[in-house]
Amino acid sequence: SLPFNPEEQVRLQIYLEVLYTYHYPAKRVVFEHPVKMGSSYKRVDILIFADDLKQNPFIIIECKKAGVGETTFDEAIEQAFSYDNHLYAQYIWVTSGAKNAFFKSEHSKSGRKRYTLSDIPKFSWKDKVWYKILESIQIGWGFCKDVYE
Repeated sequence: SLPFNPEEQVRLQIYLEVLYTYHYPAKRVVFEHPVKMGSSYKRVDILIFADDLKQNPFIIIECKKAGVGETTFDEAIEQAFSYDNHLYAQYIWVTSGAKNAFFKSEHSKSGRKRYTLSDIPKFSWKDKVWYKILESIQIGWGFCKDVYE
């Protein structure tokens, strides 16, 4: 029921990747999930839940049309993190189809931390020890990079 425009083309492409490359079950994927922000609602392009009951947001996916500029892409990253302020997902993926940015988001009483990743976990990988090791290395590298900068 969504209009087919350039951003929808990217959303369809990413949805197919979520199903066939990352192997997430379709029943855990929601389009246009509402997020209350102030007195209005915004909508997450794609939200993947960690559970079949759709209680625990796992991955926020923000899609932009192919060929967007760097400024628009950076704004999309901030937009996705603003959704995360309300949803508390573990991962964030911002994409324009050809360009992708992946993040791990950690929430604690001292605030939120974001770590750049090279990819999001595949459904079949999420509980495997070796993926957690790889993720830890990526987070450690990001931390070292932040300290250096």
